[in-house]
Amino acid sequence: MERSQERALRLQKYMQRNGLISCPSLGNRLVSIMVEVGCIHQAQSVFDGLLCHDERGWNSLILGYCKHEEPHHALQLFQKMQESHEPPILTGYTIVALLQACAVVKDLRTASALHAEIMRKELLEKDVYISGALIDTYAKCGSLAKAQELFDKLFARDVVSWTSFIAGYVEHGYAHKALYFFEQMQQQGIAPDCVTFVCALKACGMLGNTNYGRQLAQKLFSMLPFRNLVFWNALIAGYAEQGLGEEALKCHAAMKQEGIFPNGVTYVCLLKACRSMESMDNGHKVYTEIAIVGLDVDLSVGSTLVDMYTRWGSLQEAQAVFDELPVKGVVTWNALIAGYAETCGERTLDCFRDMELGHACPDAVTFVSCLKACGSIGDLDMGLHIHVKLARKGLDTDLVVGSALIHMYGKFGLLAKAREVFDRLPVRDAVSWNALITGYIENGHSEEALVCFDQLHLHGIYPHPIMLGCILKACASIGYVPKGHKIHAEIARRGLEADLGLGCTLLDFYAKCGFLATAQKVFDKLATRDVVCWNALIGGYTSFGFHAKALEYFDRMQTKGVCPDDSTYACVLKACSKSGVTFQNQELHAEITMKGLEKELFIGSTLVNIYARCGFPIEAQNAFSMLPVQDVVTWTALVSGYALQLGEILNTMQVFEKMIGAGIEPNTITLMSVLNALSHSGQVDKGQMYFKSISSPAHDHYSCMLDVFGRAGYMEEAVAVIENMPFHPGNVVWDTMLGACRKWQNVELGRQAFKHAVMVDESNTAAYVCMSNIYADAAYQDSLKVTRHPQLKSSMVKIMH
Repeated sequence: MERSQERALRLQKYMQRNGLISCPSLGNRLVSIMVEVGCIHQAQSVFDGLLCHDERGWNSLILGYCKHEEPHHALQLFQKMQESHEPPILTGYTIVALLQACAVVKDLRTASALHAEIMRKELLEKDVYISGALIDTYAKCGSLAKAQELFDKLFARDVVSWTSFIAGYVEHGYAHKALYFFEQMQQQGIAPDCVTFVCALKACGMLGNTNYGRQLAQKLFSMLPFRNLVFWNALIAGYAEQGLGEEALKCHAAMKQEGIFPNGVTYVCLLKACRSMESMDNGHKVYTEIAIVGLDVDLSVGSTLVDMYTRWGSLQEAQAVFDELPVKGVVTWNALIAGYAETCGERTLDCFRDMELGHACPDAVTFVSCLKACGSIGDLDMGLHIHVKLARKGLDTDLVVGSALIHMYGKFGLLAKAREVFDRLPVRDAVSWNALITGYIENGHSEEALVCFDQLHLHGIYPHPIMLGCILKACASIGYVPKGHKIHAEIARRGLEADLGLGCTLLDFYAKCGFLATAQKVFDKLATRDVVCWNALIGGYTSFGFHAKALEYFDRMQTKGVCPDDSTYACVLKACSKSGVTFQNQELHAEITMKGLEKELFIGSTLVNIYARCGFPIEAQNAFSMLPVQDVVTWTALVSGYALQLGEILNTMQVFEKMIGAGIEPNTITLMSVLNALSHSGQVDKGQMYFKSISSPAHDHYSCMLDVFGRAGYMEEAVAVIENMPFHPGNVVWDTMLGACRKWQNVELGRQAFKHAVMVDESNTAAYVCMSNIYADAAYQDSLKVTRHPQLKSSMVKIMH
């Protein structure tokens, strides 16, 4: 190959020297020659210098870019070709290659343009390779409805079109549908090939149906009397894809017994199998065999080795393999950079700089890893710098890169920037939508996330299981139960209820929304339950006051051998304190101490709050002193705990003043607890002082200050608090005011407060009862007085009965 390249380059120089390169026929022929010997970029240079381009030049250059795995360049060249005065005719091979490029970069717009060209030339039924490639492209781009429509129109469906169709459903998480069409294919007399079986095996892996997967593999094994290297590689790849690493290794041993020696493809599949098994011993054994046969310097094998070690977190081994490779292509760099992106963002960006210094050209995959690293380490400046580079290369509108940009900006809370990138994408798939939706959810914009989700079906995009989980979280955060029910129905329809991740999210949704019976049913249906699932159910029971039930499931969880984590203990501690089981709190504290979790901020703060609230000041102080960091959260836990205990005003204020002395700025929760304590102790002056120190008082702060004045009988000041509120007073405010009026027998002010209370909520029973008691306590027994207030009269009749 090197000699051929040298000859082509010498020919190029000769033609340039003699002015022959400007001849259209000779120049386009030279382009084809240079593409054939692998000088793709030099061919582009020659092509750009030609005044006239013929069909041979266009087709050769596009095919060359596709062959050399540079789909972006191939598609850019196709766009340029379309813009020419008389677009040349594409060969069938070129159309197929361009469709495959569209599938790689998820370019639906170009795929649609190619589809129109195919229909114009009536190639759909004439060329099964083109129809199969078109179905495959639509499927891989996530446009399954379009793929289904095209598939249904085909008069003749061969194994290629069936396989493309099935592979699309597998790739986008529709494992049940994939297996359904796999069976339909066979019923219609089309025998699956190795690739089809691999897709079916992958679908089995997604569903956890290992028995059917083994049956398929055995069927494939028995179907072929002659088993060559291609067959063995396909079978090993299928097992590796399904996660059946041991079977892949057994196939490796069996093929060698039959006298068939592995090649680079075999070892790549075996390394992937070891990676999926997380078996470092087997991985090292395969690596040793690779080194013996001299394939450790093979670029593809080396890249897979680097990828395997980085996936295991063995970054030193990955770096060592990388350093030994004589040639480092972009794929190898990407494997190393992607590995560092998972654990070490700074090293990722260092590798990126080294890659550029080494004159390797970063591609879309490289930039995606770097953007991920920027988001993980909070390096916005580098993220913006990479965005500029992407814009210069024309990659900022690439679907995969665009999705990574959206995700990064979402991490930084720059949602307008994320939306801008999203809107500039020429086509959007499930991944880009998911990146935008996730950004909205993580930044507390659940309503916007739900609006985006509703737009998906309008664009013919089926939501991925991950997206369904994200939307359920959004529904849980705002208590939007109807949408959650619809998502549940979608999950059930797609047979995903047994999926652990989705099942836990669904369980958490129902638990947070108070549908505990439904949450229990979802929990019972799960085939396996990890600590996250147990926590969701226990947390739900705790939040809605079913403390005995929460403790019951805590015991069950431990009986099943699932170890509690800090979230579990926080929920259970809360359940114990609310149900008054003090001794169990102490038992849990001992268990937490034994596991070394008492220093965890969340657990420690919960212990501090519970002991203080239950009247155990020494234990509260001990738990507080054990925390490695005493921040506003832990100080507030101690203050709040004392504040909830009547008669503990002295301890509350002492702790609060110590907090101020330690330089800790109180938050709104701290100040609300202090105001509550001062309210019960009648310390009006201090209450006013702390209330004035709050820069932007919330609704609860006004309610607390109103209670401070009301309990002390400062009714004019209480009215002034209500009048100065920057928002409309709600039920809590008017109920507090009515309580103060009853205490101080202020009938006139009580009447006004009652009038406002029933205007806010006509069915506010507490207001009617309180007003009735005000009249009774003030000896207003005259029935005429009651008659003047028909609503009050009606309510009092109900109360009496």
